[in-house]
Amino acid sequence: PPNPRRPSSFKGTLPASAPLSRVLALFSRVGPLHQGHFQRTPPIPFAVQQSTARMASSWATNLFGETLVGEGGKAVKTAEALDNKVVGIYFSAHWCPPCRGFTPKLAQITKDLKAQGKNFEVVFASSDKSEKEFKEYHATMPWCAIPFSNRDAKDALSKKFKVSGIPMLVIIDEKGALVTTEGRTAVQDPAKFPWVPPTVGDALGNTFIRNDGSEVKLADITGAGKNIGLYFSAHWCGPCRQFTPQLKQLYEKLTSEGKPFEVIFVSSDTDAKMFGEYHGDMPWLGGAVHGRGGQK
Repeated sequence: PPNPRRPSSFKGTLPASAPLSRVLALFSRVGPLHQGHFQRTPPIPFAVQQSTARMASSWATNLFGETLVGEGGKAVKTAEALDNKVVGIYFSAHWCPPCRGFTPKLAQITKDLKAQGKNFEVVFASSDKSEKEFKEYHATMPWCAIPFSNRDAKDALSKKFKVSGIPMLVIIDEKGALVTTEGRTAVQDPAKFPWVPPTVGDALGNTFIRNDGSEVKLADITGAGKNIGLYFSAHWCGPCRQFTPQLKQLYEKLTSEGKPFEVIFVSSDTDAKMFGEYHGDMPWLGGAVHGRGGQK
């Protein structure tokens, strides 16, 4: 959310360590790469630790309510069950065949992660048609659930995360911040727990090429404070070939006026030869060839 102490004209930059999910538009401000500086800090007073714990748990009760239904149907305190946990909110229902197919897989993944000492918990947000169906389905799950009677919490979560179909798994971190709404895909690779999206720097890479073969480093672009446009395109794509000349005209106009603007071509071409031929007509930088539909 906007910082009320920061004027609207503030020209900030987005650090290269920021999550890729924060790059929300074609023209994104990417800040300079830099290494963090660490220093020893005095121990945190116990009273402050308690206050921090209360703040950390408040997001959980705000989302799920004061209590959850634990395994065996017993009520558990939300703040205690989810304390310092990465949480998967599992939107599901017994009447949904794809849900019944995915639930055993998620259960095994969850058990394996916990056996490895990972701080992961799942909360079932039911779309069952009755409390009886909810109880029967939840009995097959090794995790907590929002009480079926707390429809307000479930409906609010569905709205918050724009749930339009089930099963859906939303991953949030220990502070309640969204990690990904594509949890079903993310958990298929448990080794990547807690499934934090790649940073801008990780996704873009560090070296890019011009169509004359010369290389440009990401640090050179970010150090100059340039706005970056990520151009996802491919030569085999008809609309792409139509749009490229228009973007080229805009790029040349802005750069001739000295505007801090750069474009990085993220290719979906099927091979390096096609990439080279297509990039040869572009006056901007090119990144790696990811293949059709293979961008990170």
